[in-house]
Amino acid sequence: MESVKSIYGEIKLYFVSNWLVNAIAGIAVAIIVLFQIMNDMPVPQYLNAEVVNYYFDILVNLSLGYLVGTIFYILVVYYPERKKERKKERKELLLAQRPQFYFLVYSCDLNWQ
Repeated sequence: MESVKSIYGEIKLYFVSNWLVNAIAGIAVAIIVLFQIMNDMPVPQYLNAEVVNYYFDILVNLSLGYLVGTIFYILVVYYPERKKERKKERKELLLAQRPQFYFLVYSCDLNWQ
């Protein structure tokens, strides 16, 4: 159960620390969904259907590209940096605990006058 809490904490940390990336990714998903919904709808008479479809295709392709880029960012940049950061935090915690231990052990052996 602890690993589920740890994973939940990591996901929460990612969403809090990268809110702008996630907001733009949400907009990209909304654009893709809207395109799929509006794909079968008729275009108003005063608009050229080919032009509208052309710009919608560009917008959907940019949205898909952004989503793929976001996934690569998570896998290539965020995850390895977070892994290094967690390793560094564990090492600092271990080093912070050692002086206290050594002080307790060696203070008993010294003759304090």
